[in-house]
Amino acid sequence: MKIGYAIFGIKEGIGGHFHSLVTIAGEISQEFEVFVICVSEKMSPIIVDSGLPYIHIDSIRPFNSISKDILDVIKTEDLSMIHCFDMFSFYFVSKVSNHCLLTKCGGVNPAYFPKSKFISLFSKENFEFLKQNKKFKDSYISLIPNRIKPFEQNVSLIRELKIEYSIKEDDLVIVKISRFASYYKRSLIQTVELYEELIDSMPSKRIKLIIIGVVQDELFFNDFNNRVKNIPGIVIVNKEKYIRDPKGLLSIADICVGSGRSFMEAACLGIPSGTHSQNGSFPNLVESTNFNNFFAYNFSERSVSEKKDLDRLVDFKKVLSDKAYLEECSRYMRYISTTFFDVRSARSIYIDLYLKIIKKPYNLPLRDRILFKIFMYYKYIKINGLQKVLRKVIFKNIYASK
Repeated sequence: MKIGYAIFGIKEGIGGHFHSLVTIAGEISQEFEVFVICVSEKMSPIIVDSGLPYIHIDSIRPFNSISKDILDVIKTEDLSMIHCFDMFSFYFVSKVSNHCLLTKCGGVNPAYFPKSKFISLFSKENFEFLKQNKKFKDSYISLIPNRIKPFEQNVSLIRELKIEYSIKEDDLVIVKISRFASYYKRSLIQTVELYEELIDSMPSKRIKLIIIGVVQDELFFNDFNNRVKNIPGIVIVNKEKYIRDPKGLLSIADICVGSGRSFMEAACLGIPSGTHSQNGSFPNLVESTNFNNFFAYNFSERSVSEKKDLDRLVDFKKVLSDKAYLEECSRYMRYISTTFFDVRSARSIYIDLYLKIIKKPYNLPLRDRILFKIFMYYKYIKINGLQKVLRKVIFKNIYASK
């Protein structure tokens, strides 16, 4: 049995779902051969760095050409089935294969989601939503949140970062990993406001806030930089060598603030960690009394917290000032990581699911194929822009001949 993994990337080919694919495929590769198909404008550095065998297929092309290339890969690599990590890759793959698994890697419950016989989900929020939808009453829907594997820290790069940004050994460090784009504005501002309150209320402590991430929106980044540039102790890290694999820098932190995968990676290291909610001005420290609430929403801003801002502030202050409480939080983070996030616990679950998919081929009904096609064309144009699609896809041959 040889398992294919497919993913669609926008521009840079980065993001949590790329890391999740690499982690899951890497775990399955302990027992079976694997092969990754990356459909994107630029090849994903995350997949390149993973060491997994892969092929890159240019995404700015006619849909039928992309699916034909995928069919060629299926035949050449003799893939038994393909695990797709987004709707686009599933669309291209499902046109040429009837052995597919579609994974939704978290996010808000969608207005439209394609029908599939086999679906796996990272988020309880999405799981409950799809289970209640009659459209999926005949689908095999699995909740498998496990997508983190223990990882090494980049000690030499951490040393470089400390020297370059003047981080002292006795500094108390809060780390936030985030892309710089308007989509993440609320979580970034929540983190900054928490930091401002901490340095005001704990003047005897040397506290630093390190924000690590790629700049996706230059305009937003400039606005955000202007917002924080006069706040002492805030360090913005966006150099390529640091953002290529930021989880390798996490151990510099006394506290992490994260969403989704970045929260889980911090938990894996036993770092006391906070996450965001749609209410309040500060993040929330995650502990036993509120874990289920944040876990249900994949540690996203869609969560609602019962705690007032003052209580949230007190929790973070206690971590920074009470060593026994810090150690208690650290033990709890390791517990939830082992129980809910560790991909090694999911290896047999995925293999059983893959075997079921191979034994039960499935083709989308005609009506669902038509709806899916219309939706994908709409999304494709929305992502890439009509002018770019017309120039590079529809009229590609005309332009090439000139």
